[in-house]
Amino acid sequence: MVVHDRVEENWKPGTPHRNFMLIAIAVPLLFAHWALANFNPKPYGTAAIDGSDVEFFAPAGGSPVLIFAIAGLLLFGRVRRVAAGLGSTPHWSLGLGFLTCGAALQRWADYVGAPELLVLSLILLLLGSASLVAGRDGLRATWAPALFLIFAFPIPAIVVNSVIWPLQLQTASNASSFLGLIGYSPQKFADVIVLSGHSFQVIETCSGMRMIETLTMAASLYSILFFRRRSQVVVLMLAAPVIGYFVNFVRVISVIFNPYAEWATVHTAQGVIMLVVGVLMLAGLDSLLERHQGSHSRVSSGKSNSPVDASRFHKSGIATALSVLLVLIACNFAIKPWLPGKTPVPRAFSLPGILAGSRPTPLKLDRQFLGSIGVSNWLNRRYQFGGAPVEIQVLADDRLNRHGSVVSPRAKIPGRSFVELSHEEIALYPGVYVDRILYESPHKRTLVYHWTEGTRSVFEEAVRNMLALDRGPMRRNSFALSLRLSTDVGRDMAGIEKADRRLNAFASIVRDSLE
Repeated sequence: MVVHDRVEENWKPGTPHRNFMLIAIAVPLLFAHWALANFNPKPYGTAAIDGSDVEFFAPAGGSPVLIFAIAGLLLFGRVRRVAAGLGSTPHWSLGLGFLTCGAALQRWADYVGAPELLVLSLILLLLGSASLVAGRDGLRATWAPALFLIFAFPIPAIVVNSVIWPLQLQTASNASSFLGLIGYSPQKFADVIVLSGHSFQVIETCSGMRMIETLTMAASLYSILFFRRRSQVVVLMLAAPVIGYFVNFVRVISVIFNPYAEWATVHTAQGVIMLVVGVLMLAGLDSLLERHQGSHSRVSSGKSNSPVDASRFHKSGIATALSVLLVLIACNFAIKPWLPGKTPVPRAFSLPGILAGSRPTPLKLDRQFLGSIGVSNWLNRRYQFGGAPVEIQVLADDRLNRHGSVVSPRAKIPGRSFVELSHEEIALYPGVYVDRILYESPHKRTLVYHWTEGTRSVFEEAVRNMLALDRGPMRRNSFALSLRLSTDVGRDMAGIEKADRRLNAFASIVRDSLE
């Protein structure tokens, strides 16, 4: 396969005016997004990770510095194509559309202090500037590097929470089944596998989500670098999550059989090896597609697709793009950022010291088990009520930290190694519906009532998180709450009925005390 650099006749090293025009656009574009220089969102679930694993094998999210560097190199390799199109007619409709949306996002991101949105505004402003400065040729040259930046935009926390726990359970189930096929007799309790007296927990880091994200990014980069056809790109992008899940499964099996896997260095090395294996599998799949379909790699032509008048520039397009970028820079200094007001403390944190004649026992919060759940305030207590212990856990999120959410299947679970036996929705009291869940661990059964307050659907919360709507004038000035009541039950139906009556009565007392 031969890939020719696209070198137009109009590009000459001795044309400083073209270099100056590109620099005149690039400098204010980057300066308008200066906040991205320190953009490195805290990885999800870092409570369970130490050392280099935090950067490379966090449960979800990419490495912004690496992504920015790759996108920059991809753009640098297309500088000649953009410079050669400087005399082209501006693409006004797309250019103005991209610039308008990008400018609005940039102002909102800077106002509310949401650097994640600067990633999206950078993409739009880059495409808009290229469309006005170099026309269609500029847009063709920059769209792939610009869209690659999307991998630096973090997935909304509520989406991560909704996906990562099922991935852990599925990975643990597959690993347990595989061990059974090769002659072992493992026991599985939720995300914990017990084998030969040793227990192995498939924590968030080993869920496979990060590996899926990384290999999807690798497939995208591979397609850009080797100019693959659209159909081939689609196959690679669809195959990347499957390969990512598979290599992570192999990694989990290797951790189970490796007696030194508890060491952070060994654990990291296993992750690096499996990542390399995943990339090689992608390359192998691409090679098979090439052999089956023939060598049809897209070869960039040696001349421009549109006639270019090298004797002049379309100054109006360049002036428009430059003006928008300079105005954005001025606004960065002229407009004061939004500052959050004081959020009222939820009533759930006003429980009296003695409730129903029982003084509470404070309980620790298992942050390692909670993982990706974002908690700004919490309450965890045990009361003696109705002749048995009843626990109440309240997780609160003030919505200011956009890298966590209390909405998660994990918030319902009373602890590690608990397996769900039954699940239904009941009315706790008028207007409040709760999830009634019966869990079982190797040692006991527990009945749980769980509900959330101050939250909407996963889709609505994800949209609000992506657009940082709770960091500005549209902020909901209240906490998002996850509340859980739990009590142990016996092995028969009578024990479950007693536990139901106990939780209902306790919930009524809690409600009355708060009101």
